[in-house]
Amino acid sequence: MPRKTKKTGMAASLEIPKDLDKSLTEKEAAYVRYIVDEALSPEEAFYAAGYNSKGHRAKRLQRHLWKHIEKRIEERVGETATLALSVLENLMRSADSENVKLNAARDILSRAGYDAVARQETTIKEASDLTDEELDAQIALMSNVVKITKK
Repeated sequence: MPRKTKKTGMAASLEIPKDLDKSLTEKEAAYVRYIVDEALSPEEAFYAAGYNSKGHRAKRLQRHLWKHIEKRIEERVGETATLALSVLENLMRSADSENVKLNAARDILSRAGYDAVARQETTIKEASDLTDEELDAQIALMSNVVKITKK
């Protein structure tokens, strides 16, 4: 029976996600920046941050720092949201296409919570006002029966 060895040192510490209240080392902070800001793969970010270990430590480090990575992603979204709004406002005001202007305006209003209400109309007819064909169609819909047409 194979004997399990207990992980110690860096390998053991990488098994547990690092809490957000714990500060990052310089290398960890660089790793998070390379993953999120530079869109490097975990392995590329691992070496770019100054780590030089072999093995699967890049993926372990990613799992260990996932809370910090998610936090940085949220920060980036917040940083770029104002730019995105500016782009939409610019399109709304100065796009050549009226359709682009309209879509930008709708998008801005939608994000602000002012979505257009979908309007639905229902017309009610008395059964006595329907033609035979309309009655047959309604009966077929209600009974999920496919209507067979005569040749």
